Amino acid sequence: MDKLEKYVAGGGKALVTSGFLEAAMGRGIQRMTSIRIPGRRIRGRNYRIETGNPWSRTEYPRGREEIGIPVCEFRNNATWALAKVADTEESFGLLLRDTYGKGRMLTLAVPDSFPDLYKIPKSVLTKIRSEFPSRRVYLECSSGVSLFTYDNDAYILYPYVTSQAQPGAVRIHVKDDAEALEVPLRKDFRTGEPLRIPPLYKTAGETVFEVRANPGVYELFRIL
Repeated sequence: MDKLEKYVAGGGKALVTSGFLEAAMGRGIQRMTSIRIPGRRIRGRNYRIETGNPWSRTEYPRGREEIGIPVCEFRNNATWALAKVADTEESFGLLLRDTYGKGRMLTLAVPDSFPDLYKIPKSVLTKIRSEFPSRRVYLECSSGVSLFTYDNDAYILYPYVTSQAQPGAVRIHVKDDAEALEVPLRKDFRTGEPLRIPPLYKTAGETVFEVRANPGVYELFRIL
């Protein structure tokens, strides 16, 4: 807790789970957040997420199945909900943000059954991923896709083989200005050089690429 508090207060950004928060209550974390865990559980499949889009600030996706999460009670404005799960007329925090000192701490309400994470809709998963890019990269896709990151701007994308898996497009968000994605294991048939994928689009502080992903196939790429 001393390391966490010092890190966030000094300007760092940290992610904790609801289980960690509950275990650390009374050890100092209560100073960093208004969230309290009363011990109740809810189930739902209706969501609300903040988009950051000035024309449509909130989206309301619906999951294919319900998930169960612990209730995280919090005070409005002291703690902010970036994603919520709705149970009939009431909604409950799934991803919550606190400002502490110069930094921020986010709390993820982890489902009682870990496989429930696979049931969270694509847009909600993307919102969660966007808060914690790995080496400036995060994915926009459904569940069941892993991103392996390395310290030389190289990455491996791997969609798992499951009963629900299908080939499809995955969008790769780079928190920076990037020229292209180089795919070393694929060759440009015109030049024989490694294939380069141009950006799909660029927005404020982000470059977005789109690649085709096949279940069970590793895709190596590098940001240029």
